[in-house]
Amino acid sequence: MARASGRPIGLTVVRAASLVVGVFAATAGLVYAVLAIPGPKVLWVLDGGPPGVSGLVELPVELRVAHAATVVVAMATVALLSFLLGDLARHVRDGVAFVPAVSRTAWALAVTLLVGSWLAQIGENVAVRSGVLYPDEGDWAVLDPSTLPVRWEIGIATFVPDLPFLGLAVVLGLLSWIVQSGERLQRDTEGLV
Repeated sequence: MARASGRPIGLTVVRAASLVVGVFAATAGLVYAVLAIPGPKVLWVLDGGPPGVSGLVELPVELRVAHAATVVVAMATVALLSFLLGDLARHVRDGVAFVPAVSRTAWALAVTLLVGSWLAQIGENVAVRSGVLYPDEGDWAVLDPSTLPVRWEIGIATFVPDLPFLGLAVVLGLLSWIVQSGERLQRDTEGLV
């Protein structure tokens, strides 16, 4: 009996933690965008890019927008996953049952991770591989990078997804299929009784 009473409390804690993480992620993405786009510098938070690039980096507005959009998509994905997990905890708080809401939420988790991580990876690939075109002559020390043209690097490699997240999305998809199969089996069993 003690185990059953602990389940709603544990799931309530999971739901509350999910909501906190979701709000924090959404806020962090928006704050980053609000601070990065006006510039002239952006805090380099993306993986990859030129060696030794970190901290505050001066970029033209187009690249600041690319960085901000990438962070917003990544943080929106985290927020949506967190909110969906909180919703899943709410659905199963009163007892584990295979109902359509649980399988829909499980599918939504898989699709959100797949699409969100892929879009964030595309944005990151574009943002870290693109750069400012410096002229062949002149003193680079006195040039203002925000006035120079941007060279966008977009190729087939740009659209390669992040493989660990892709694998995790496939695993969540398989879990969703199992939950949906359990739902069908439960419906069939209840129809026999």
